Amino acid sequence: MSVFSVFLAAGSAVRWSLVITYYIIDVIILLLLAHSIVSWIPSMREGSVGELLEKLCGPILAPMRALTKKLGLTRGLPIDFSPLFTMVVLVIIQGVISSFI
Repeated sequence: MSVFSVFLAAGSAVRWSLVITYYIIDVIILLLLAHSIVSWIPSMREGSVGELLEKLCGPILAPMRALTKKLGLTRGLPIDFSPLFTMVVLVIIQGVISSFI
């Protein structure tokens, strides 16, 4: 089913907005994935791509970073798991949204 036919089949404004939100979450997850990959490559992380991804993903990751730090989930680990935790939360939200579509 194409994206356009999903919009036509949605019918109501509420369902239409849920479909849009679902796809926006898809884009956010892809950005978070790209941010995670780029963060492991120093030349890209410090370049314009890395800066752009940090500007886009930083505000999304900030609450999860604060929560993981407060709960001590990443104590002593050199890896930031906040992108993974954020993606899991977003996928759960997508699951809830898809049950209403």
